[in-house]
Amino acid sequence: MTPTSSRFSSKSKEFPGNSPSKRPSPSALLSLVAIGIVIILVALPSLRGFALHENEADAVRVLRALGHASREQTEPTELSIGQLFSGNPELQHRFGDLEYLEDFELLRTHGYLFDLVVGEDGPTLRAWPWAFGRTGRTAFCQTADGVMLGHANENGAWSGTSAVTSGAALEASWRKLR
Repeated sequence: MTPTSSRFSSKSKEFPGNSPSKRPSPSALLSLVAIGIVIILVALPSLRGFALHENEADAVRVLRALGHASREQTEPTELSIGQLFSGNPELQHRFGDLEYLEDFELLRTHGYLFDLVVGEDGPTLRAWPWAFGRTGRTAFCQTADGVMLGHANENGAWSGTSAVTSGAALEASWRKLR
């Protein structure tokens, strides 16, 4: 071997299919498309589950913040969810993407609806999915004494503006959350 020659010279042999000018075959392209579709089909349910979980976690965070604000009110018997937010600039800033519905009686954010019911024990805050199965599944409630409850809502009765919302609806199927 001479000092100027090298096994790695610029004139190395080209292997079949390693030519820079050669395009992938249609079968290779179809294989890549099929692999991409499989990846998407496998990943979408996981992403959807993640989104539902995040919406539910956001609903609990909003309820906790609303519960804290409602307990600071001097006259909770005259309180609505709209009044709670309109009178609290910190809440408005913290949750800027809110939408008021039903004449300020309902609040919508991150796929959940919220309302406030004033009972004998004080204000009870509730949250349920805007569209059961698409934006969330579980319904949540925070009692006047700050206890957070969850309802599996398996049949989707708590969904949208026509949800079952009569009274505080704290039957035995509600479970205390941590």
